[in-house]
Amino acid sequence: MIVSFREDFVEYPTLRFTMGSDDRVGDPNDDEGPSRQVSVGRFFVSSTPITVAEFSRFVEETGFVTVAEEQGSGFVGSFPEHELVADASWRRPRGAEHSAPSGDAWVTQVAWSDALEFSNWCGMSLLSEAQWERVAPSLGSELFPPLGTYWEWCNDFYDPTFHRDEQRVNPVGPHHGTHRVARGGGVRLTQRAALLPDLGAEDLTFRVCHHERTATVS
Repeated sequence: MIVSFREDFVEYPTLRFTMGSDDRVGDPNDDEGPSRQVSVGRFFVSSTPITVAEFSRFVEETGFVTVAEEQGSGFVGSFPEHELVADASWRRPRGAEHSAPSGDAWVTQVAWSDALEFSNWCGMSLLSEAQWERVAPSLGSELFPPLGTYWEWCNDFYDPTFHRDEQRVNPVGPHHGTHRVARGGGVRLTQRAALLPDLGAEDLTFRVCHHERTATVS
């Protein structure tokens, strides 16, 4: 069952598109290329990242405790210049001495595992890396965080080269790994970040997607 917590899900029809980039060809650290044609099936995605109010509802209904709350700290600042701050969590992303965000602010200080639990609760999924790149160019600046502002968790394990030889239809990345992919916070649309799944940070958020045309109200 899908828990209905917002109405502004955007439909993305099946599309074959160019994923990745050739801009860093020859760079030994290139993990974005080569550009390749992939196909992604129809899905519906939250038009913005999950908000503080939506995450609060999830916590109230489940009693869930995030990784940052368990650890008693979270990273503050912009990746990769993060500073570990005591008592930083989704409730007060910059620490206990700072004000709480408004309900319509995008939730941050959520680890990948926190985001996964939220998506399971609402009967949806985190976006695959391919879905994220399918969505990113079309949402527009009013709905999509400007590049370099927020990283968004994707469902995929990170691998620097897996995509070069694998999967061209609904790619989901490798089946195992130590890090998860985050997208959106770099200077390029195709830039990727490899983050430990228990990382929470004030510039790290997520959105969810589903494949049903009509969501069921819980």
